Amino acid sequence: NFPEGSKEANVARGLLAITMIFTYPMELFVGRHVLVDLFHNGNIDCPVGRQRMTLGLYFSTLIPALFFDDLGHVLSITGAVGGSCLAYIGPGLVYIGVNSKLFLKWSDDLISSCHRKPLWWYAFGFPIWCTIAERASLGLDERLAGKKVAEIDLEESSQLSNSAIEEEMAQPTTNDFLVALFFVVFGVIALVAGVGTNIYVQLNPVD
Repeated sequence: NFPEGSKEANVARGLLAITMIFTYPMELFVGRHVLVDLFHNGNIDCPVGRQRMTLGLYFSTLIPALFFDDLGHVLSITGAVGGSCLAYIGPGLVYIGVNSKLFLKWSDDLISSCHRKPLWWYAFGFPIWCTIAERASLGLDERLAGKKVAEIDLEESSQLSNSAIEEEMAQPTTNDFLVALFFVVFGVIALVAGVGTNIYVQLNPVD
């Protein structure tokens, strides 16, 4: 919006560039944390390793931004993928994973009166949901087995009855599981539709 020869505008652009140079690496913290968990099991105490990883992420995002002047299509695809995963797919899968044992029990109760699994069991993808829940259950068991559980004060716990504890813990209902499944399915549909429409626009540009 400002002319290229404007001294005030150039000073403002320079200050903005300096600000981005020193603040942008802070935005890489999440990406670096994910890489540390994936490749170093969450343990990277060496400052040199953290610096190298931060610089690698910094230049891997800086160099494409210098060469490409239009990232709108890339941002639209990443927005469709990231938005669908963060808003729908992720929360639904997390809910199924956290309540994996109860989900497996609920799914078994649905077909407990059947001699064999009905067609709707496969049509609604229950083999996939049960596989996800089984893997999540195993993962939770392994994590809990590797950590020490704090001892409970017997005198304090004796004052609480089992019914009071059950009342404090909200148990998932059928509607809760159905909403979680709907989130995952809707997120997958939104992801495919978002990516598909972006690819279609690229292949069939509008004049």
